[in-house]
Amino acid sequence: MKITIVCGLLGAGKTSFIKNHIDSATEKTVVLVNDFGSLGIDGELISSGGLETVELPSGCVCCSLKMDLMEALRKIIREMAPEHLVIEPSGLASPSGVLEALGAIDFNRLDVVTIVDASEFLGLYEEEIYGNFFLEQVRLADMVLLNKTDLADERSISGALSLVKEMNPGARILKTVGAKVDGGIPELPNTKKQSEGHGHTLAFKVVSMELNKAYPRETMSGLFSLMAEGRFGEIVRAKALINTPDGPPYRFDLAWGNINEVSFNSALSRSRLVVIGPEIVPGIMEEEIRAFLLKLKADE
Repeated sequence: MKITIVCGLLGAGKTSFIKNHIDSATEKTVVLVNDFGSLGIDGELISSGGLETVELPSGCVCCSLKMDLMEALRKIIREMAPEHLVIEPSGLASPSGVLEALGAIDFNRLDVVTIVDASEFLGLYEEEIYGNFFLEQVRLADMVLLNKTDLADERSISGALSLVKEMNPGARILKTVGAKVDGGIPELPNTKKQSEGHGHTLAFKVVSMELNKAYPRETMSGLFSLMAEGRFGEIVRAKALINTPDGPPYRFDLAWGNINEVSFNSALSRSRLVVIGPEIVPGIMEEEIRAFLLKLKADE
């Protein structure tokens, strides 16, 4: 089963993106909608297009509904057996909460698609209206759609494009109108569909950790280098948003052996790390990583 998480602020175009592109897929697709509020409007809009839709209303998957999300995921797999599961979190949710819940299930591909309103993105960023989760939606994305370019002037579009590239240099960025992408969701480079040799699909597990300390950039660089070398087992994806003690925050990204790190100006409410791999044991890996970080801290 492959999973696509579709993120974006309220009104950015998430539901339009799903209706435009997912309902034309040939594989069996189920959409899990986490509407903010009890009416489940987005779920009704999507299901009207003929897709199987499951609603999880009244909150954010990153908060009190995390256990409900985990149970909903298990139920979807057990009763609906989708080949492609699309998750639309509330526009007020961070993708990290969804990633935590995904640790309870098996999947063989994971993409995070974030949709931003090109006409409002710069203003929202400068005014800091929505806080850190708004930035995390961009930083954790594999693909970012600059949507509503027909409503934005050239300055807004170019400024939004530059800012997204700075925040997430590894993401694929597309300009869209009506959240339409020709040919549907394109294949993204940081995904792996099959194991080598036998053609069996890989079942990925997710480790999601909050780090309550600031770490030097060099410490996290060392950790990511060891993960790339296989010190903690096979890791196909790892992402971290880290506060540093004496400098700017950093975003670290590991994708199939390639490491990218970039600084950004806005402060983080907390540091966090997400690791994805086919054979990892979440509890054991978390202990190993924390022990490694503690040892490096003691050696400083």
